[in-house]
Amino acid sequence: MRMNMECADLEQMNEVLLPWDGIGEDHFYLNEFLPRDALLAYQTVDDYARDDHEYQERSRKRVRGLRGEAYQGNLYPSWARLFVEGRFRYVTLWSLAAFLSNRIEERGEERVEQLIPYQLVRGPEDGKREGDHYVWDMREDAGGREAQLEELTTRLFEYQIGRSQVLLASNGAGAFWYTRMRFAERERVARSAA
Repeated sequence: MRMNMECADLEQMNEVLLPWDGIGEDHFYLNEFLPRDALLAYQTVDDYARDDHEYQERSRKRVRGLRGEAYQGNLYPSWARLFVEGRFRYVTLWSLAAFLSNRIEERGEERVEQLIPYQLVRGPEDGKREGDHYVWDMREDAGGREAQLEELTTRLFEYQIGRSQVLLASNGAGAFWYTRMRFAERERVARSAA
């Protein structure tokens, strides 16, 4: 059965069901395709993050033939819901390194666009069907400054990855963060959950 619901209705339904679906005093519920009891098998967020990392790396190797990376305490952002101080919340769980890397990316992209304004334009192949897939052919139009834009974007990416690696190496699995958000309030708060 498929239900079409407004965000506010979905939020209310999730809040009502959370005491039955969630675990622990805060009724924590990880929005993953896991049976309820499977989450109980993890003693810590790090245990879950390690298992999720191994799953993601196996998928990357299988689908894209990519070389895997060792686990360093990195948690792929994961969505959950729970009660915080008695109030229903949606949260995104992050490792500290992923949280800060994401912020570096956001701020860096804003700065790059300030320095070299650009827009995405459709390329000639965009939207064409190839088998079961569609081609994504979008290109940056920076008014003749595309080479400079590519250089800045490459440097930003290298900085972001470098900082993430330093944070992971120095922090290990020691700190996890979450960002909480409630649809109606659009409230975002970062907290250490270590």
